Amino acid sequence: MYSQLLETFIKNSQEKDRLFNAIETIPCISRDEGLHCDFACLLYSFLQKKLSVEKVYQIVHEAVEIETEFVCKGLSCDLIGMNSDLMSQYIQFVTDRLLVTLGCERRYKAENPFDWMEFISLQ
Repeated sequence: MYSQLLETFIKNSQEKDRLFNAIETIPCISRDEGLHCDFACLLYSFLQKKLSVEKVYQIVHEAVEIETEFVCKGLSCDLIGMNSDLMSQYIQFVTDRLLVTLGCERRYKAENPFDWMEFISLQ
C-alpha cells in the first residue's frame, strides 16, 4: 500500500527510498518504545519506596493532557480511520495499560480504537 502511494506521488527515486525506509522503521520504533516502557515499569516494581497512587495519577493525568493537546493540534484534519478523538481515546487506552502495569487501577476505562496497533507491538 505504501509503495503504491510513494510511486504515485513521489517522482524522485532517492526521496522514495528515504520515505519507504522511514515507513518501514515505524513498527520497529513502536516495539522499541514498548520495550523501554516495560523495562521502566519493571525497574519501578523493584523500588522500595514507591510514589503514592495519587501522585502516579497526577503525573499520568498531566501527561495525558499534554499528549492529547499535541494530538488535537497536530492532527487537525481527519484521516481515513483516524482523527483526534480516536487518537485521544488511544492515548487513554495506553495510559490505562501503563497504570495497570504500575500496579494502579485503570483511570479512563478506554477501549483500543485501533486494533491494528496491537499487531505492531507483537512484531
